[in-house]
Amino acid sequence: MVEPKARRKKQFIDRDVQGALVFRLALHWCVFLVVGMSVSLVLQYLADPFQPAGHHFGLFAKNQAGFLLVMICMTPIFLFDTVKLSHRFAGPVLRVRRALREMAGGEEAERVTLRPGDFWIEIAEDLNKVIDRVSKLEGHQESDVAQPAEGSDAQQPGEWEEVAQV
Repeated sequence: MVEPKARRKKQFIDRDVQGALVFRLALHWCVFLVVGMSVSLVLQYLADPFQPAGHHFGLFAKNQAGFLLVMICMTPIFLFDTVKLSHRFAGPVLRVRRALREMAGGEEAERVTLRPGDFWIEIAEDLNKVIDRVSKLEGHQESDVAQPAEGSDAQQPGEWEEVAQV
């Protein structure tokens, strides 16, 4: 049975990473516009250098207004698409980080599940193997502590911490 596709409720989830990407894309976009318009204006001037500057600016505005309008209208679309794309790697990193934080805090971490199309699925699979192994090892320790063998020289639970501190 095919599971229904999990919808993303929130696209902007990692302010540092996604914010930096959006800022950098907006900066590059503005630089592209300024350089492109400058080159276009210089070429307009070089086509007939004996005309007055006002004439060149008028022709430039007439010839490039449509292109400039399209570029300005497309900017939010490109920025939104950047956020959507970055969610495909920011989301998995967020889930991996959450699982690692749970494990470091001594909690039982949930397996990391990623959505179709997310990046770094292999990392999640590797982390899930670690989570399974830690859960299995903790399960064995709990059963060993709960039922120590009679007459065994097994150390008591607190003794391992003392040995580890030495």
